[in-house]
Amino acid sequence: MHRNLGFITPKGSDVYELFLIVKSGPSILGKISNVLGSKNIDILQVHGQVSEDKSIGHIIFYLEMAKSLASVNQLVEEMKAMDFVVEAYIEPKHEMLYESFMFPLYGYTSRVVLGNAESYATAINSLLETFGSAGEVILQNAGEAYGRQIIDLIRNALSEQFRNDMNVLLNNMKGYLRATGVAIADINVRDNSFIVKLSDTILGNKYSKVDYILIGIIRGAIESIIGKRLEVKDTRYDMDDKTIKFKLETFD
Repeated sequence: MHRNLGFITPKGSDVYELFLIVKSGPSILGKISNVLGSKNIDILQVHGQVSEDKSIGHIIFYLEMAKSLASVNQLVEEMKAMDFVVEAYIEPKHEMLYESFMFPLYGYTSRVVLGNAESYATAINSLLETFGSAGEVILQNAGEAYGRQIIDLIRNALSEQFRNDMNVLLNNMKGYLRATGVAIADINVRDNSFIVKLSDTILGNKYSKVDYILIGIIRGAIESIIGKRLEVKDTRYDMDDKTIKFKLETFD
């Protein structure tokens, strides 16, 4: 199932962002939702995350205030009066398209960079036009370095018992790559090879030249997991189901 959690403000008539810093605990979201419901305020979207020590939570609500029974200021004061709320802020968002609360993005302690498919593909294609076949090697090498770094980040975040567990690392790699626009539909492990299928990627039909860096990312990540060098074989781009399929084999 695809989940649509973007960084664009939800559409509405009179949208506000309510940002709460709360003491972490059970039923907090329910208590806040009850207050909003009693004021006839519709929740368009909500994001929440607790601190690493689970003592503090940050919650952001996107609210439709058009038919609210409370003013914006009244709502903030009522939120602040709740014993588990540390801070409460609200600001209009009906004229703001792109969100600011999540920037700069971080994956654990590392900055994350966003770019849309068109800008990404333009940069890749420009490099290929400049360097020709040498650009393909550059892209795949760059992808490999990125893939190895991804596994290093995942290993550092995992508890020690899982740091060398191939299945755990592969599953976390899938999750990390989905966040960057690369969805691994399937990885089949067969003896000394990995059969990989990528789907729902950032490229789409007209960006197939981006394959080089994507394949490099997967290759570098899996090499880091198994501690062996891999060779890419049988690469093809399926125009019908929009997938990249390729094989990674260990060197003899």
